[in-house]
Amino acid sequence: MKSGRQKPVSFAKILSKFAKRCSVDFQLYFLAEYLRIGQGKTDSSEITLNDRMAYLSGDILSINRDTVFTGFTYPVTDLMDFSLYGILACNDPSAIINPWLLYSIYPGVNLSFTAYMPVGDKQSQNGESGHGGFVRLKFSF
Repeated sequence: MKSGRQKPVSFAKILSKFAKRCSVDFQLYFLAEYLRIGQGKTDSSEITLNDRMAYLSGDILSINRDTVFTGFTYPVTDLMDFSLYGILACNDPSAIINPWLLYSIYPGVNLSFTAYMPVGDKQSQNGESGHGGFVRLKFSF
């Protein structure tokens, strides 16, 4: 019979086992990212029209210096997934809530429903963008 200490287990190995267990047992997929832009604005009063146009056109990922992207996806049925994403602007009180419903009509054919719900002050990064949504039919071949 062996006696003594057990080998230490690495954090990466524990995290890998946890991730596999979550994806197999719960099938809940989670994403979180932090973005820091050195030239980003630290106050909503600093945001200019040029900043808004660059953000809306996709030239920059965020107007704010610090931004958190987060979301999760859960398969409701074999053919339907529900996702909820959020973008939190840390330097001004604003966020975007973005729910998605994805339905697989046929292999390679998906139907998506989404809504775009900004929350926050009117002068913040996301406050004046307004609510919206769309339906998308996607073909892959």
